[in-house]
Amino acid sequence: MKQHALAIAFGAALCVPPGARAYEIGFPYYDAVVEMHVNIAGSSPSGARWNTAFAEAARRWDSDADVRIDPVSQYSDPCAGVVPLTVNDPRNGVAFRDDLCGFSFDEDTLAVTLRMFQLYSDASIVEADIVFNDNVTWDVYDGALRPGRPDFRRVATHELGHALGLEHEDDVPALMNSAISGIDAPNDDDQSGVSALYGALAA
Repeated sequence: MKQHALAIAFGAALCVPPGARAYEIGFPYYDAVVEMHVNIAGSSPSGARWNTAFAEAARRWDSDADVRIDPVSQYSDPCAGVVPLTVNDPRNGVAFRDDLCGFSFDEDTLAVTLRMFQLYSDASIVEADIVFNDNVTWDVYDGALRPGRPDFRRVATHELGHALGLEHEDDVPALMNSAISGIDAPNDDDQSGVSALYGALAA
């Protein structure tokens, strides 16, 4: 029987900002295809549909690394199997919620990635669920941050970095910094971390 442990990753785009090789990696996802089940109704104030913005966030991780993220247009509760801790729902779910699986969000938390690990010598992520704080006024845009209106797409891109196995990196500017910033897509440091975890696709 497989043993699992739950780890909660608070991602770079999870928090509002405060008044060389630098990337940080953990364990990879167990498969070369990370399926994320997402079916969020409606659109942002700027008119972008939430599902479309999430799919665009997934594509921002496209690279020559031997891994890809595939959004699946189907709802899966990101908290199923988390509280209580079980392994009865192995699908990766994505949703807006006004709580974190029964717990209150910190006032500065935008989103959280919940990861479940397989505990073996080749430890890997077997489930990665993303919960977006529904108490926040979200929008979708690129470029500079807009006060009081965080960009859903860049936060989703950051959280998907955690699903791939990246940790926070605060020594250099990167999407995986521990606070949201003007960086809205993976940069060279972020992509180098993915390549270090998965290697390049065979030619």
